[in-house]
Amino acid sequence: MELYLYTLPIVLAGLLQGGYFVYTSAILNAVMLIGIFVCVMKNKKVYLAFNMNLLSIFIVCLMYFLTALWGIDSGMSLMGGVKFLPLLLWFLLIAGKKDRKERLIETLPVLGACMTLFSFVMMQFSIFEKSVSVAGRLAGFFQYPNTYALFMLICLVIAVDKLNWDKIDWLWCAYAGIAVFGIIMSGSRTVLLLMLVLGAWYCVKRKLPGKVLLMAAGGCAVLVVLLWITGVGKEVLIRVFSTNGSTFWGRLLYMKDAAGMILTHPFGLGYYGYHYLQTSCQTGVYSVVSVHNELLQLMLDVGILPAILFYGMLVKSCISKNVSGRNRLLLLIVILHSLFDYDFQFLVIGMVVILLLEDENVKEISISWFTRICSLFAAIGVMAVSYRTGLSDYYYMKNMPQKALKTYQGNTEARIELLKKADTVKKMKRISDKIIEDNSKVAVAYSARAQVCFAEGDMEGYIKNKLIAIQLAPYQYEEYEDYLDTLAYAEGEYLKGKDTKSAQECVKRANTIPGLLNDVKEKTSSLGWKINDTPTVLLSHEKLELIKEMEKKINE
Repeated sequence: MELYLYTLPIVLAGLLQGGYFVYTSAILNAVMLIGIFVCVMKNKKVYLAFNMNLLSIFIVCLMYFLTALWGIDSGMSLMGGVKFLPLLLWFLLIAGKKDRKERLIETLPVLGACMTLFSFVMMQFSIFEKSVSVAGRLAGFFQYPNTYALFMLICLVIAVDKLNWDKIDWLWCAYAGIAVFGIIMSGSRTVLLLMLVLGAWYCVKRKLPGKVLLMAAGGCAVLVVLLWITGVGKEVLIRVFSTNGSTFWGRLLYMKDAAGMILTHPFGLGYYGYHYLQTSCQTGVYSVVSVHNELLQLMLDVGILPAILFYGMLVKSCISKNVSGRNRLLLLIVILHSLFDYDFQFLVIGMVVILLLEDENVKEISISWFTRICSLFAAIGVMAVSYRTGLSDYYYMKNMPQKALKTYQGNTEARIELLKKADTVKKMKRISDKIIEDNSKVAVAYSARAQVCFAEGDMEGYIKNKLIAIQLAPYQYEEYEDYLDTLAYAEGEYLKGKDTKSAQECVKRANTIPGLLNDVKEKTSSLGWKINDTPTVLLSHEKLELIKEMEKKINE
């Protein structure tokens, strides 16, 4: 019974998109709080590890909640607190249980193999394909190939560690083979490179017989050939061997831009704060929720010190002699990969990492009836908050923004989606005003407010809000064209009404647009020109002619 209690959370995290979304965290919070309560009621005591691990995880989780006080968006910050709370609960649930941790670690290759086989079969049916793959790349239940590949690499290392080359266990060989298949099908070049480096290191360290090396190399070669011939993995293999460096340069661009935000916001921006501030600080064309570097992401979300503390915890266990060689290797793999992707946004990776950490200074603490009752009420409160934010996130993911906001008013993403669907000026005004009240960094809200002002005949208000929208999202070229078209229309209306002064103002504003685009060109970094999506920094010939036509009209 207890084994199922400890296995269920990590299985659920894996099944529910790797624990990426807030609604999956709400489910995990409920499951683990119930699990902790059952253990406390049964044993009348708990095990707590009073060490750097507890301190680091507690501070990171706490800071996700506290950033609601100063972050970019307090409502989304609360959702971030709910999202990452399962990591603390998981740490508390398995504290001091070394044997069960080891059993859970050895279960991972089984779970990974099942996920890979089921996903690959589902991938062959168009109705399920998008649930387990992205652009032809196998993604497991995570719906993100790179993190799925990292999980399978973890499974591979565990499986290979169990192999005894004097007496081969074919079941563990099968788990290892399925893991290799999953990594190749994921198309993750970073994980594939890590796998090859680890494979070479392992062969040298273990001094494997030539027969075994030949079998392993031959097996991989046959697998690649079969994937190519059958066409099943052709697109993936083309991507793996592609020399297009846009993804790499993109990662560097995200990190470079993020570094500037960190220096100006050392205490963090809160959950989704980076995403909202990104448009005004970026030096290239991109739109991402995460910076693809978890050290920087933690600094952006909760501040510099908590991020350093968290990674210090990982490094400490990675070099500790009290941690097995296998677990230290796994921690090293996760640390390295997390510096180039957003692994910890998937809670299943964080939960696996907690299983690998050094277990020290564990103490048994008796729990009184009073403490148990107080803890029960606290747990109910946490579950209530998790329920509202989680359900709101679920409705948002299912494209039901109205229900999402009815459940939880702080879901800014749902409100933005609702704004995009607004079909009247009144609705647009009400929704955009509320977004700006809660979060002053949402460009689309100012763009909507500009449309409202234009509909109400307030051209001055239109120009003011449109320029704010452009300032917040300077790489949105469509905004410049819309601005110019509106100015041209307004000029015509003013001239009809014999209002020459206002018409001249429209022409004057139109002539500033090429300069605004030139500012974008000057702002764009060298990395911004190396990725596939480069900025449009010149008006089209048609739009330049429109400006000339506006000048001609005013001079007639």
